Amino acid sequence: MMVVAGVIAAGAMLAGCSGETTANPSSPGAEQVASPSASATEPSDSGDAGSDDLGVGVAVDEVRDGLWQVGDAGEVNFSADGGSLSLGDATPADGWEHRVADDKPDEIEVHFVRGDQRWKFEVELENGTMQISKQLTITNAKSGSYSVGSIATLEFRADGDAFTVENVQHNQGWPIEKTDEDSGSVEVSFRMPDGAGSAEFEAERDAGVVTVEISQKLRRALG
Repeated sequence: MMVVAGVIAAGAMLAGCSGETTANPSSPGAEQVASPSASATEPSDSGDAGSDDLGVGVAVDEVRDGLWQVGDAGEVNFSADGGSLSLGDATPADGWEHRVADDKPDEIEVHFVRGDQRWKFEVELENGTMQISKQLTITNAKSGSYSVGSIATLEFRADGDAFTVENVQHNQGWPIEKTDEDSGSVEVSFRMPDGAGSAEFEAERDAGVVTVEISQKLRRALG
């Protein structure tokens, strides 16, 4: 297996969104952008384990070839030997369907679909760097707590045509780049200071259907 130079961890994983937690002033890995009463979450290790929690499985905390879990949708195995990508296999989990959209020396893209959820796993080689990204799209999405990969948690509210995002808690290594709220849409994006990683939460309403899209990507130079 080839490992990319400069493999990093994206910082302490913010805990899941299943309930209220007690603020922990000693936890240095998370920065809160919310009302003062919002509670902090406890960091934990995420690795690349799949999860059906909303957005946790989007995490991309390293850049490497080999076997990748794509949320709870399935697995993708690829190699990058000799500076060329090669897809080994893409295996869907029970109940999921998959499609290989691209299988080229410089790009691999695999889609998984089940009901209202769609996952995309993508690897790209360009100018001596490799970028890995995951994206989760949820149609008929509901208000509630969402994770943005391994770097943030937030509360999303859809009240008629008004969309809001509250209680955004994120790792200090992934500052908020942009927050946009309009009638029927909202977007929060994060970016590492060196530009190597980015993540995004986006929600919009189209023809009465609310769609949430969560993504995280990371890029590193080939070693």
